[in-house]
Formats: sequence, C-alpha cells, structure tokens
Amino acid sequence: MRKQGYLYMRAENNIENPVRRSKKIDNSVRKYFVCTYSLGQYSKKFLYKHVEICKQRPATAERASRNCLARSQTFFTTLKSKNQSKIREMARMLIILKDINSSVHMIFDAMKPGMFQDIITATKVISGYDSINKSYKSPSLAPHMGTNLKLLCDIALKIVIENIALKVIKEKQWQKPNLLPSAEDIENFRTYVNDLANSTYIELRQGKWTLMNYRTLTECVLAFTVMFNRKRIGDVQYLKIETYTKNESTSIQEAFGESLTLVEKIISKKFKRVVTEGKGSKPVPILLSSLNQKFIRE
Repeated sequence: MRKQGYLYMRAENNIENPVRRSKKIDNSVRKYFVCTYSLGQYSKKFLYKHVEICKQRPATAERASRNCLARSQTFFTTLKSKNQSKIREMARMLIILKDINSSVHMIFDAMKPGMFQDIITATKVISGYDSINKSYKSPSLAPHMGTNLKLLCDIALKIVIENIALKVIKEKQWQKPNLLPSAEDIENFRTYVNDLANSTYIELRQGKWTLMNYRTLTECVLAFTVMFNRKRIGDVQYLKIETYTKNESTSIQEAFGESLTLVEKIISKKFKRVVTEGKGSKPVPILLSSLNQKFIRE
C-alpha cells in the first residue's frame, strides 16, 4: 500500500520515492523504474536483481530478463486507478446535481426516489447527450454512472438500514425476558413422563416388544436425563452404549469418595456418572438416576 501511494505521488506530483536511492544518480533526472509486481521504484541496475527475488511475482511468471525495463515503462504509463476514476465521475455528477437542485449538499441526498429525474438529467449532461441526434459524446460513461449509483446504494443501505437494524435485533435479543416454566408445570410434566415410562416398561417386561413401546421408553429416558441434568439435547441424545457401559476405575472412585460426606456417599451410589462427547468435542458429564438406569437396562 505504501509503494502504491508513492506511485500516485510520482504520477501526480512528480515526486520519486525509490526503495533504494543511489547517491550516484542525479535526482534532477528521473532514472527510477517501477516493478510491475510490487509497484516499488528501483534504479535501472537494481531492477533486474529485484525482479528475481520479488515476493509479489507469481510462480507462473517468466524469469527476469532485459525486457523487464521495457515492461516497467509500459506498465507505468498505462496504470489507471479505478477508485480515482469513480470518485471523479461521482464528483462531476454531484456538481451538476447541485446546479439542478439546491437542496443537494452531498451525494447521499440524491439517493431518493424523488431525485430520479434529476439524476437522469445529470447523467445526460455528463455523458454529452444530444437530444436531437439521440447520441452520446461519451457513450461508455453513462453505464458507468449506473454502476456507481448501485455501489452507492449498497453503501447507503449498510450505513442507514443494516447497521441500525442489526443493532435493534441485538438489543431485542438481550432485552427479551426468559420465559421459564413454573414449578407446578415441571412437576406435572415429570409425573406424566414417569407414568408413561412405567406403563411402557411393564408392557416390555410382559413381552410386548413393539417399535412404539421401545421408542416411547427411549423418549422418556431422554426427557428425564435432560430435565435432571439441564443439558443440551444434543449432548444427551448421542450418548453411545459403549460409553454408558464403560465403568470408571475404582481407584478414582475411592479417592473421590474420601472427600464426600456420609449423605453424599449414599446419594452417589444411586446415580451413575457418564462422560460423553458434547459440542466441539468437549467432555460433558451426565448423571443418571437409578430409575433411568433401570429403563436403560430394559
């Protein structure tokens, strides 16, 4: 970016900023040439060496030769800036729009439906439209103005609408209250799931091995586990059988049990701790009650 800025200074103000300034070269005479890849300015002697080691040179480019000096001069004379040309075109339109409509102070003031005819008139003036012959002096400039106006509309849309809209959406997300179920609703749901799981368990024990009974019991176990552990459904529903049946080492259990109280030791015997893979391959601990373990064994 810095080398590109030096190149613009050379083109507009005739100021040279070479990468390596030689003391032997007279500064009053321009004897620095531009690299076609990195846009750096080098002396004639050093340009050949630089092209060989230029980091911006693509791998498919041919090796440096005596033609690099000729290519440098051709590249500099044909160099054009798209951004500069677009700014000049829109500046010319703004000047004409100010003459047509005094309420226009900046280009975004013209981005209104009521200004459509004024924009058409300004485009015709810039392009040199002849109403008698119905021709343009600069026919390629008129389509450019349409492209530039589309670009300005996209920029104005992001500034005026999208930024404010995203801000409002984010504010509503964190200001929205969390609707939690009441204790009575949770107890009613737990009672319903418990009765449904017990009835399905009895039917399976009686030999009614149907797909509906097996699926109902599985959904009840999933609901119990999610409700008790308060985990994401995705952390529980992909629990593998081999993970559940895997027993932890007794040394870890004994070392952990020494730090528990008598009540905690009794409670720990009624629950089974399973570590499964959660979101982002993170370990997620899950506690299973004795009732859940009975349903899973079935």
